Amino acid sequence: MMYKNKLKMKSEVRQNTIQSIMYTLYEKSSVEKIHAERVCYYCMRIAKEMNMKEIELEQLRWTGLLHDIGKVTIDKEILEKKGELTPEEWKIIKKHPETGYHIINSAPEMVGIATAILCHHERWDGKGYPKGLAGEEIPILSRIMAVGASYDTILSERTYKKAKSKSEALKELQNYAGTQFDPQIVSLFVNRVANTL
Repeated sequence: MMYKNKLKMKSEVRQNTIQSIMYTLYEKSSVEKIHAERVCYYCMRIAKEMNMKEIELEQLRWTGLLHDIGKVTIDKEILEKKGELTPEEWKIIKKHPETGYHIINSAPEMVGIATAILCHHERWDGKGYPKGLAGEEIPILSRIMAVGASYDTILSERTYKKAKSKSEALKELQNYAGTQFDPQIVSLFVNRVANTL
């Protein structure tokens, strides 16, 4: 009983810590909260069409909500900068998947989520970051995330870009299927998910 309670308390402390970190990120950038919720929604719709198991759905839900948690260490001025980032600022931004991985990888049950966060900016053609993984080397949750997160980003107005229409967003995903994105996931999203959104 004592060990059970200890484990439960550890889990609650970890959950509270993660929530506190996310709150800090949302304080810096309210856009991040809306983005995380929409990404989570799109990813879950893709995963359900793929008939993923309940445990994978739960991991994906957390990955969608926490994928940008590593941005908590980035200055607000960079996160909300109008215009293009400098090469130095871009280097800082590109560290967020690794930072997110280290924040989340604090318990055995979080390893799948942490790994998916680490790899969500990898590209199908191997030109992504931080590891340069390609094709099916990239975890399936990360490949789903890449499509869901990019779709939301294309549709969203940001300080550095105008929002695009749904049809423009779908066309962009199709244009990058097989280079940036897993072509099968893009096809499933465009043909079976997008028309119900």
